[in-house]
Amino acid sequence: MSTIRSWEDRDLPWLERIMTDCFGDPPEVTRHFHRAFLRPGTCLVAEAEGHAVGAIYLLPGPSLSLAPKTLQSVYLYAFVILPAFRHRGMGTLLYQSALTQARSRADCVCVIPASEDLMHLYGTFAPLAPLGSVRKARYSPDVLAASPPFFGRWI
Repeated sequence: MSTIRSWEDRDLPWLERIMTDCFGDPPEVTRHFHRAFLRPGTCLVAEAEGHAVGAIYLLPGPSLSLAPKTLQSVYLYAFVILPAFRHRGMGTLLYQSALTQARSRADCVCVIPASEDLMHLYGTFAPLAPLGSVRKARYSPDVLAASPPFFGRWI
């Protein structure tokens, strides 16, 4: 049985492991990310077998100025399910829950997929209106110490 819920303190070691295992990020990068961004309401987890097996982060997105109105956005980031738990419907439930929460908080929802495959995956959950082309990005962990309070820069 799986559950979708807001993150709890007990999830932190699992969230760090999930990001390290699935994205290849060094542990110091995932720890820094979680220290910088993990707050109440910023992460939903998929739980199975008593622990987090997937996550998606709901981060404050950019304000989009469309005169005369400024639109607030939520940025959906790092949508992931551990490989052993994929193809069980958890990813669909997790993403749909995140979309519901994001839509209740902001005027629009932003995703920045790292590949065309991810753009297609996200599009299966909800219609997407691309604002630009997809480009591959790689995080440079050596900027951690030099860049507080920002997470880093993409190269």
